[in-house]
Order: sequence, then structure tokens, then C-alpha cells
Amino acid sequence: MQPYFSIIIPVFNGEARLAPTLDSVCRQTFRDFEIIVVDDGSMDNTSKIVSCYCEKYLQQVYYFYKENGGVSSARNVGLEKAEGVFVIFLDSDDFLDENYLQKMYDELKGTDKKWACCVNKENGKINWSRFTYTGEGGLLKYILGGGNLPQTACWVIKRSLLTCSGMFFDEEINYTEDYNFFCKLLYYAERMGIKGGYLREPLVDYSVYCGTLCQRERLWIDLKHLADDFKSTKDIYRYIERTGREDSAVYLRLLRVRLKKKYLYNLWGTLLLGELADFKCLRRMYVEDKKIYSLFDIGLGMKYFIWEWATRPIICYLTLILYPYKRFQKFRQRKKYSLMNRLC
Repeated sequence: MQPYFSIIIPVFNGEARLAPTLDSVCRQTFRDFEIIVVDDGSMDNTSKIVSCYCEKYLQQVYYFYKENGGVSSARNVGLEKAEGVFVIFLDSDDFLDENYLQKMYDELKGTDKKWACCVNKENGKINWSRFTYTGEGGLLKYILGGGNLPQTACWVIKRSLLTCSGMFFDEEINYTEDYNFFCKLLYYAERMGIKGGYLREPLVDYSVYCGTLCQRERLWIDLKHLADDFKSTKDIYRYIERTGREDSAVYLRLLRVRLKKKYLYNLWGTLLLGELADFKCLRRMYVEDKKIYSLFDIGLGMKYFIWEWATRPIICYLTLILYPYKRFQKFRQRKKYSLMNRLC
């Protein structure tokens, strides 16, 4: 019998956090679901952990192994194996509220909605200032305009919608691949007049811990991941541009604004905290994309106007010689160690 939900869990060396994630699914009050664990070439005890759940929950938990290829390829494999009416992509270190599936079922059952999403907590706490969408203006415009994208597990999508739209996770993008996927999916849904639901309830607990990319990106994003971010945004731009939809100019402008903001913010950050080689490479990318995507006529206000001075040669020269922020950070570090020594 076809399950109502397929929960796809990609995992790579996830033995430390996988069991609590699986427990959060197995404790669901709504029971019509299957769990598909896709092991992306793990070299730890991931397979042993999953085998215990396969034995305990026969015909409900399934395990598939593949060579390492990244989270996007693992999700795509899971999508191929899924048989549920709706699919969910749950990361192997995140957790579902015990009523998550029931509330999603209530939102979708008996309607023509083909997707729904909720908001998420981070480490058990909800920051409502990050979720200000009210339902007006469309969720895609809100996200492209700088609004927070709910985490991957917050989304429930009808499998037939993904089949008809040809949507899959881009395996060449390893960072912001979820942003790329959901923005294109929302645009397709809008274009086809497909309805969805938005639950302003925190039904997913997203794990942010020391060492994760999400934690590091709040301090700094390296050039490799920045390149993926820009690639993702430009891919959405081309996808929308190809459709020729009448109001596509609105979405394209939002993407151009996002692209320019990302460049300027990270150019300034690279200049202060990064390496000279990274700054030069990032600046070359910006100059090229500035022409291709006509970023000259995008006005962003005084803050970004000041940040754009990071691209001026004389400012670059002075900053690279003086390294004011690095000096300030070293001063703070010395002060911190001095205080700790006195306390000891």
C-alpha cells in the first residue's frame, strides 16, 4: 500500500546524530509514512545504526548505500526510491516535532494544495524575527527579497509535482542547493497556478553546532562556498528568464539585488578577514557579473555604497596593509586570554 509520506534522509558519517533524528520520525503521531535513508558513502557506523531501525520497523524504514557524491545526489537517489504521495527531505541531524506529519496531513488532505511548509527552530529555540512572512505578496517574492527560507525539512511536496516539473537537486551545487531547488519549485508552482500551504508553526528543530557550515557562515563564508552561492542565484535567474513569464522582470530584479548585496558584503568581508588571493578572485567575479547582470543600475542604499568602496584600488591597498580588523581581533583575543589567566 502506498504510504502518504516519504521521509528522505541523506547521511554521510552521521553516527553521532542519526539515531535521535530517526527517533523523531518514528515517534510521529501520524503513522502512514516510510523512511528512506540514503547513505552517501559513510565510513563510520551509520549502516549499523540504520539496520537496527530496519529490523524494528519492518517495511517502514529502508536503507540504500551509494558512493559519496554529496547531499544533492543522495536526495535525488532517495526521490527515485520514494513511493509516498508526498516527500520530505530531512537532514540527518535535524528533528521533527511529534505532530509534524499530522499537522501537514491536516493542511493538505482534502485540498488541491501540492506543497506546504512550516517554520523551524534552531537548537530548540524559535527566532520569530527571522520568519516575518504574512502570506501576502507570495512566498517566493518574500524569499528572493531577503526573507528567510525555511529549512529543507520544513517542506512537504507532492511527488507528482516534482515528476511533472522535472525538479531535482542540482548535484553541481554543494552550498545553497536547497535555496536553488525551492525557489525554482515555487516559481514553477506559481506559473502553473499550483497552490500551497504555509504553517507559521515551528515543527522542525534545525541543529546548529560548532563546526557546521551554517555556524561558520555566520562568521565567514569561504570562496568555494561563495562561488556555489553565486552559481545557485544565477541558475535561478536563468531558469526564470527562460520561462518568458510576463512578470518575470520583478523576480529577476530581486535576484539581481540579492547578487549585488552578496558580492558587496563578502568583498568587504574578504578584504577584512580573508586572503588577498581570494579577494582578487572574488573581485574579478564581481566585475564580470556586474556587466552580465547589469548590476550598475541597482541602488542599495548608503551601507552598500560604502561597502562598494572595497572594490576601489586605494581602499584595498590601505586595508591590506593595515589589516585593521585582524589587528582588532588579535587585541580582543589577547585581552580574553589575559583575563582568563588572572581568573585562574
